[in-house]
Amino acid sequence: MAVTENGFGAMASMLLDVAERHAGGKIAFLLEGGYDLKALKNSVACVFQEMKKVGERPMPVNAGGETIQPLIRTVLQVQERYW
Repeated sequence: MAVTENGFGAMASMLLDVAERHAGGKIAFLLEGGYDLKALKNSVACVFQEMKKVGERPMPVNAGGETIQPLIRTVLQVQERYW
């Protein structure tokens, strides 16, 4: 598969939009691994950037009456040290 790091970010953006429209914003990204650790790190960073954009947009309210924005911000803060 010949997908660039930015390509992974673009795919993540599309999937985040689909999740917002059809799953109440719920989505899971799974890290499969890879042999090129630099490319893997950069690809994950691009996906996180797209997640961060979603975290900055107004989010729908979940069934519990709270938004998921604080959770997304916390995940991004923890993960930022690895970028």
